[in-house]
Amino acid sequence: MAISTQARTQPIGLPETQAAVASTLQAFFDCHIAQAAQIDPAYQALWQTLEKVSFDGGKRMRPYLMLLAFQAFNPGTVRPIIPIAASLELLHISMLIHDDVIDRDDIRHGRPNVSGSYLSRYAAFVPDEANRRHYADSAAILAGDLALSSAYLLAGEAKVSEAQRLLAQRLLGEAVFNVAGGELIDTEASFLHDSAPDPMTIYRYKTASYSFVSPLTVGARLAGADETAVMQLRQFGLLLGIAFQLTDDLLGVFGNEADTGKSTVGDIREGKHTYLAAQTRQLCPAADRQQFDALYGKQDLTEEEARQVRTIMERSGARARTEAAADDHGRQAAEILRGIAMDEAIRPPLEELIVRCTRRSY
Repeated sequence: MAISTQARTQPIGLPETQAAVASTLQAFFDCHIAQAAQIDPAYQALWQTLEKVSFDGGKRMRPYLMLLAFQAFNPGTVRPIIPIAASLELLHISMLIHDDVIDRDDIRHGRPNVSGSYLSRYAAFVPDEANRRHYADSAAILAGDLALSSAYLLAGEAKVSEAQRLLAQRLLGEAVFNVAGGELIDTEASFLHDSAPDPMTIYRYKTASYSFVSPLTVGARLAGADETAVMQLRQFGLLLGIAFQLTDDLLGVFGNEADTGKSTVGDIREGKHTYLAAQTRQLCPAADRQQFDALYGKQDLTEEEARQVRTIMERSGARARTEAAADDHGRQAAEILRGIAMDEAIRPPLEELIVRCTRRSY
């Protein structure tokens, strides 16, 4: 479906998206918490914890991208597809919960995540720390599974045609397939150093695929966009997602924690396989490389040692190269966007997203 470039749709705003998604998710949780209570209070508590983490932070960017992509090719109301937009948020929440288990994190958005909540909940019952960790992570895995299955249920509630519901659910499955692959190779990269994949491959599948490509694809296909536009939009999302992740890596090392809420030591302690780290190893001289390898991934890293790592990253030119790569991906995304025939009213919000993904403060 080609849409007139002269059409003037009123773009949905992020606050409007957030309110619509919040209302849809709240109704969904109210229903399922009540159903869970009929099984057991413990099960009700798990659903309540899932509800809590679902409303703790989160900008609802994936639903927003989906709705903008829909509006880019269809001037009709977005109301019938709000449940599908909300399903993308549930998919995201499920990935975050499982990712936190993999990364052994207990905090998300400055608050206890599911594992962190259950560590506290089980403290009075399980004195052994290792067992308590096991049971808390088990609850988190179950919560992540519930969020994932709920994404499919919620998408199925959309007041659209059967073909559109099946399309949305198929694209959800595609997103899960891609992000699981990205998550696995990212996890293995922490110990399979010699055979670790290019960080860009991880970014493509772990970040760009489900956070950018999938929402844009779902929205465009639901709107009836033609194949050329969908493929262009997928490429735009891929470039934008990689730009976002490169910038996120920079924030994870050089960011202002007060502004970003993101630790500037965690990625270094974890020894995260990032483009920034790979470029540091490639560019720095032997003496710096030896020091970098001794510190990067050190679990008891001190603030002073983290400062030394940052100095090596800057001195080697890795920081500048990563900044340039983020900017380059942003420029390419902008070029792709300019070539997509869409409702012109939707172009500025998408252009703004490029700036937000490449110009976050650090």
